[in-house]
Amino acid sequence: MISEEDLRKPEEEVKTRIPATEIPKDPPEPVPDLIPPSPEVTPPAAVAPFKTKFNWGAFAQTLLFSIGNKTYLGLLVLIPLVNLVWIFVMGFKGEEWALEHNEYRDEEEFRKVMDTWNRAGFVMFIIAMAIFVIYLVILFLVIGVASFQNW
Repeated sequence: MISEEDLRKPEEEVKTRIPATEIPKDPPEPVPDLIPPSPEVTPPAAVAPFKTKFNWGAFAQTLLFSIGNKTYLGLLVLIPLVNLVWIFVMGFKGEEWALEHNEYRDEEEFRKVMDTWNRAGFVMFIIAMAIFVIYLVILFLVIGVASFQNW
């Protein structure tokens, strides 16, 4: 214990009175970690080695594509007005997100799955457009017939 006299003495004298065994000469060696190192997280750029493109299935069948490929951001299509933009986002980014959230053996398997979605989505888009055109034709016919009856 340090006495009051030691507190009044200059620092050099106090240092000389401390035994040398108490002053560490070398810094202590680092203690090894007890927790094993965590596996490295691969960045998203390294996850998508396959070429992705616009996918009609992600565009036309956003809900089904999102659930089937575990890309749950596609469920934002359920929000009114957001869905008008989000179907295009899913069309362009859907394949990339599907690749990030699923494990495919190789690019051939990935292409097979995405090409199936692409064909199904394109067919559904064509059918929807045909129904829309038929609806417009019937609408204009009804309006035309109604306008002639008033003459």
